[in-house]
Amino acid sequence: MAKSKLLSQKEIDALMNRETRKAPKVQSEKKKEVTVYDFRHPDRISKEQMRTLRTIHDRFARTFATYLSNTLRTMIDIKVDTIDQVTYSEYSLSVAVPSCLFIANLSALNGSCIMEIPPNLFFFLIDRLLGGTGRAIDAQREVTVIEQKVMEKIINRALQEFEEAWRDVTPVKPKLSAFETNPQFVQIAPASETVIVILFDVMIGERTYALNICIPFIVLESVLNKLNVHSYMALTQKNQTPDIRKDIQKNLHETKVPVRAILGETSITVEEFINLALGDVLVLDTNINDEVEITIADKTKFWARPGMKRKKVAVQVSSSDSIELDEKQEAFVKEIIETE
Repeated sequence: MAKSKLLSQKEIDALMNRETRKAPKVQSEKKKEVTVYDFRHPDRISKEQMRTLRTIHDRFARTFATYLSNTLRTMIDIKVDTIDQVTYSEYSLSVAVPSCLFIANLSALNGSCIMEIPPNLFFFLIDRLLGGTGRAIDAQREVTVIEQKVMEKIINRALQEFEEAWRDVTPVKPKLSAFETNPQFVQIAPASETVIVILFDVMIGERTYALNICIPFIVLESVLNKLNVHSYMALTQKNQTPDIRKDIQKNLHETKVPVRAILGETSITVEEFINLALGDVLVLDTNINDEVEITIADKTKFWARPGMKRKKVAVQVSSSDSIELDEKQEAFVKEIIETE
């Protein structure tokens, strides 16, 4: 009978160590093959397209903030916070009741979108529009019809800026169609449909308000191919043609700027000012042979000598405050600086 070969303890340890070293490799390979996917929240828009959406709405936020600052006479800054993909039912449940929901019809895209303004921001804007101080208001009352009509001016301008931000990608042609305070009465998409929610931070003084725009995926589906970075850059890049240069030059030549020739300055008392009469002489701090200062938009740009041209008081530009003028530039400046 053949003698069985027994393994020594050293050989057994070597085999065990070999199996132990192989096990993690198999486990790591299995981990690489597993990818988590949430079927309830599918990412129907790629990260590249989301970046393009952020670029578009960053532009909208800047222009709308400028309009609000000028209209309300206070510093307002608006920035894009996040852009999320959720179902329409989840979005509806996240909206507080009451809220201010402005529904806009996007006729060029065969759909609608929602602009949600929280009550505290709504009443702040109303207070400023009607001449108030813009004090912090946290009222949760219903919006009156008068307040709604007053706010429509702001919303219509916001839709204009929204249209302008999307112009390089596709026309959207937004038009305000309805106003609701309860999200249950608004149905712009099926409950299970994915919507894109762009959340904005509206910063006014030390307070920050939220504002969001909800756009259904089915509305943007037809223009998704234009939301790639390369496509967006190609759409926004405009070639400079001779016609464009001609229009720019025309606009520059027709642009009006305040031009002043400062002959001199002096100081008088209030009593002397009150008693001024026709024929009185004011002694200035300049000499008749001194050059006078020419300011454009309150900035010193040229120096000139006073005189007459065609029986009108005029100045002749002699030098620039920063650079010497060539003949063509000097002739142009002489033409625009003549005063009556």
